[in-house]
Amino acid sequence: MTSNPIITINLVIYNGGKYIRHCLDSVLKQSYPHELIELNILDNGSTDSTSGVIKNLESRISDLRFGKFSLVESKENLGMWPGQEKLLANSQGKYIVVLSVDVILDPDFIKNAIE
Repeated sequence: MTSNPIITINLVIYNGGKYIRHCLDSVLKQSYPHELIELNILDNGSTDSTSGVIKNLESRISDLRFGKFSLVESKENLGMWPGQEKLLANSQGKYIVVLSVDVILDPDFIKNAIE
């Protein structure tokens, strides 16, 4: 029997307030065991509602018992790839999903990718 690996989802966001709820809802609906999902988000200096939307979802993320959740808030926009590199420095998953805020994952995306 093989055990399921830890998966990291890294999401760098800049002014994604109108998309972030849909993107995170798709992460929260993953059929893969939530305790094996590490979710790292970098708010890349957003000036819209992005931070507030994420903070409003934090209790739901906690209730779903994700393995790890971290929100890093940058005062300046580092850019997409420098932001991803910042998140990668603390990523512990065997596999890493580099996610964009305008992507909605199928509920079985991680499960199917691992299989």
